[in-house]
Amino acid sequence: TAPLSEVFTVAGASGGAASFTEPFGIAVATDATIYVTDGDAGKLWQIKRDGSASVLVDNLDTPSAVALAPDGSLLIAETGAHVIRRVHPADGKMEIVAGVTGRAGYLDGSGAQALFNAPVGVAVGSDGSIFVADTYNDRIRAIDKEGNVRTLAGGGEAGFADASTGAEALFDTPCGIA
Repeated sequence: TAPLSEVFTVAGASGGAASFTEPFGIAVATDATIYVTDGDAGKLWQIKRDGSASVLVDNLDTPSAVALAPDGSLLIAETGAHVIRRVHPADGKMEIVAGVTGRAGYLDGSGAQALFNAPVGVAVGSDGSIFVADTYNDRIRAIDKEGNVRTLAGGGEAGFADASTGAEALFDTPCGIA
């Protein structure tokens, strides 16, 4: 493919229909629909191929990263609420995948019991597994297809350490994950 040769604003220009205050996460679907989180405004925007933009979901508590799942749903790290949410683009319906709304902490286990502390990054594997940069817990976590959360890497304190096991590795406020 040819290298990109043009830079232009898709949405968010001054005076346009879409106005972002703090755009953070972005994901692009196979049909070229763009999804953008706005952390400050608490919104998830949907930008169609024709450039039309609309709010798909609002009233989120500091949404950060967004990722597309193999089934076409979107995963959002809702940082301020300490949860990972799934959004269905067809109707905007949401559900919590893991975490307890408004409760920061650290606990592995079922999605309904697991605790996160301001997760910022989220990515989805080809098998549907969800990976989370659990920012203030200084850990990398995984959510399996049944909704169970486990820690992959990171210890009980912030730091920088490579290791042969995940428990011995140290991170300091991890934010991004791919």
